[in-house]
Amino acid sequence: KHIGIIYKIAKALSEFQINIFRAKIGSRSDQVVDVFYVLDNKNQKIIETDFREEICQSLLYAAKF
Repeated sequence: KHIGIIYKIAKALSEFQINIFRAKIGSRSDQVVDVFYVLDNKNQKIIETDFREEICQSLLYAAKF
């Protein structure tokens, strides 16, 4: 339905200097599941709540267009 959605998600993450270290992408009939495992630019888990919320908002915006 959304052409280029994976690119848009990856681009949004890269703007925050987020590293994708694993991605699982799959589809089954009418469902698509994309899972990204990410770390910050120091290869650490992202734990800061405000930063996580900012990333989430950016991803939601990217997914709309």
